[in-house]
Amino acid sequence: MASHTQRYISNDLSHFVGRDLLEDPQAQYERLKAILHEGELRRPRRSDEQEGTIYAVHVDAEGSISRNEMYFGTAVCFCDIPSADLRIHIGKYGRFGLALPKTFLIRSGASPVFYIARNARTSLHTASLWHDIPLGDAFEAEFAAYLEFVERRSVIERETFSKGLRASMHRSQRIGELLSELTPLLADSSQTPGEGVTELVSELSQLREEEAADRERSRRGFEELEALTAWAEEPIGPPPRTSSALEMGQINSFLAMHVFSFFKFFDASLEEADPDNYYMEREWRTPGDVEFALDDVRSVFLPEAFAETFASEFPHFRGQRFFL
Repeated sequence: MASHTQRYISNDLSHFVGRDLLEDPQAQYERLKAILHEGELRRPRRSDEQEGTIYAVHVDAEGSISRNEMYFGTAVCFCDIPSADLRIHIGKYGRFGLALPKTFLIRSGASPVFYIARNARTSLHTASLWHDIPLGDAFEAEFAAYLEFVERRSVIERETFSKGLRASMHRSQRIGELLSELTPLLADSSQTPGEGVTELVSELSQLREEEAADRERSRRGFEELEALTAWAEEPIGPPPRTSSALEMGQINSFLAMHVFSFFKFFDASLEEADPDNYYMEREWRTPGDVEFALDDVRSVFLPEAFAETFASEFPHFRGQRFFL
């Protein structure tokens, strides 16, 4: 990657460890050391996750979208800040960390978050009126409508499936009744089939056509699910196209995983050093654990008091060392 003429972004992405251990530098160092030995940055786990989950987005429909409570993606977080400009960041997250090349992390799925100024003014059209409100409030209103729409579609699809199932059962029952009525009439060769028989045969034919159409829809549905399952196991190229009901679920899942969980609302009126002024973090996220070799690590960050200890414990480290 070409060198930058502007210094506010970096060729590397940095991850700082031990924010919960700010008062214990030795414990922070031990955590950094363990990460470097293991060669893995692990995403946060939740107790309700299924075993084998690579990446999860947890949705709290009751949470506030503009307070970053509604969508929680279990990602590994990095900052895109040059090493010379880390003063504000290390004041919040501590002085122990490592940096990996941005190109390396992009191959692992890293992408920047979408910053949204919660207190920016915007206009929202409701009840034939335009209202000047904070952007965060507008997101709250629109996301409430969006979630209601998704739930309504889900209810409609469940009801449609239920109605279709009941109709199919009724149709099968009716076909059995028609066959019971027709069998003795057609078996009596002494009588010419009358108008009633013709109507029964016509109804039976129509029901069988509907049943065949149902079977065809079911066959296509199973084929779509099989194709989608095969793609999930070996995702080469875009996912296969599916029916509208499945597509709605796919679209909603895609947006939750790659868009909504990357929203980062912040209050632009806060001081730069305020812990809640997230904009200063220049955050990137990777959807899942990040595995690396020691040679992949571009830099480590630590206080100078740990310089000799680090050198003795990682004699083969060839990256840069920044003493903060």
